[in-house]
Amino acid sequence: MTKATHPPLPNQGATDYPTTDTARGYAEDLRIGAPAAGYMSKKRSFYHFSTRLDIVAVRLQTDIYAVVALPPGDAPKANAGQLDRLDYFRGWLFRYNRHHTRWSLLAQSIEIDVQEFMHLWQELRAG
Repeated sequence: MTKATHPPLPNQGATDYPTTDTARGYAEDLRIGAPAAGYMSKKRSFYHFSTRLDIVAVRLQTDIYAVVALPPGDAPKANAGQLDRLDYFRGWLFRYNRHHTRWSLLAQSIEIDVQEFMHLWQELRAG
């Protein structure tokens, strides 16, 4: 896995995106079923972050979560097979350790390219 930060995609201003801690908070909301989301199911939750971004949190499998910040209206594309079709997005992959009650960051799209992020998403979802 590459650790070098890649150049931002168009419209990918760093201050417009949630921090890793904020993204982790969205994953935690989905994990515990917190009602803060605009929509929530057992596997997905949707949030309005700003006028330029919505957030989608997805449970890929038990204790594995993806959180993606993407343009409003693009939430239906928030799966690994369609992320490369978005004009801009930022994503995080997290694992929750129940024994130690803490989160681990597995990957974030700012550090790896889109194809690698999508591959990891699909691999984690498949188990």
